[in-house]
Amino acid sequence: MFGILAPSVIGFILQEWFIQMPENITAISGSCIVIPCTFSFPAKYKTEVNTSVALWTRGKVGGPAVLQSDTSPASGFEGEIVGDFKNKNCTTVFTELPLGFSEPLLFRVEGPSDLKYTYAKELFISFQRERPPRPVLSLSPSGGLRPGKTLTVTCRASAPCPSLLPEVRLELEMDQSQQSSVQVHSEQGVMFVMANLSFTVMARHYGQNVTCEAIYPGKYGAKSHGVESQTLNILYGPHNTRVTMSRPSPVPVGALVTLRCLSEANPPVNTYNWYAGITSGQRTLRASGQELALMATGADRGLYSCEAISPWGEQKSAVVALEVEDGSEGQQCSMVPYVFCGVLACLYVLTIVVDVYKYKRLTVSIFSCFVFVLFYPHTDACNFPFLWW
Repeated sequence: MFGILAPSVIGFILQEWFIQMPENITAISGSCIVIPCTFSFPAKYKTEVNTSVALWTRGKVGGPAVLQSDTSPASGFEGEIVGDFKNKNCTTVFTELPLGFSEPLLFRVEGPSDLKYTYAKELFISFQRERPPRPVLSLSPSGGLRPGKTLTVTCRASAPCPSLLPEVRLELEMDQSQQSSVQVHSEQGVMFVMANLSFTVMARHYGQNVTCEAIYPGKYGAKSHGVESQTLNILYGPHNTRVTMSRPSPVPVGALVTLRCLSEANPPVNTYNWYAGITSGQRTLRASGQELALMATGADRGLYSCEAISPWGEQKSAVVALEVEDGSEGQQCSMVPYVFCGVLACLYVLTIVVDVYKYKRLTVSIFSCFVFVLFYPHTDACNFPFLWW
């Protein structure tokens, strides 16, 4: 009878035929791509492997070879297996791939006798021809930050071709003085270029962008750019708190004046309080809300300030003085037009009276002359002065 193999036995058999390489790699147009690769095989083939051939096939197990260690590559492919095959290193450099190539690649070993094996693990290459992959930008700690804390920004760009490493630039908007450090490291055989930037967070950094740019050189001098950016979210309490007035002081009695409280905070201010009083030391709570509307009276004279409150703190504004014009002065000024109109009316009436008086005297004199001539026709009555007074 056949027994069931123990899991440890199955694992041992699988470990005899084993390959270590990435499953996915992104290539850059005009550059090369390095595939880090190591493999193992059963001990009985140890001597035969020295005369064996390494090759990469496309599509599936048994597919056509595209690159092998003893012959020229297939049409559309350029590269070389650069690893020390005798030491089980199958690292390969591809310098050219066909346009639109998207099939998986599989590694295969062929010896002169029984050593013929294709490793089942597939490698997928995504070839960027229009633009390079975007770098990865990360913030530590992530999320909202308080002023005074240290923020570390890291930008990581893949480097598929070690001979053409990308230039990585990390910049903070409006603060070009910050310098980043750059280093190269490897993860599972894949190389990366990293830039790090650490600085102390301040309220002025709120809303600024931090940008990472990876510049990839090409084989023929051409360059391609990959860019990634994030907006900084800084949490800070109210600052730059101030009061504005809808009209300048002094304000006439009965006029509408609106005081508005302005403040900058993230998250935004959620409570506004107004304080008023005759002196700075005697101000009391007058109202709440971002605006304070007043129909100016003498009682509204005094000093005003506002207080802005958010979940991260509070701040009071500077004091502003509200002056209201004296009511009696206003009444005196308001009577001037009426007095002027009254004087004009009196002058007009006086003119009419004088004209009427003159007209009545002329009429009486003419009538008297007419009567005198009627009764005394031979007399020159119109020459008598008493008739014309």
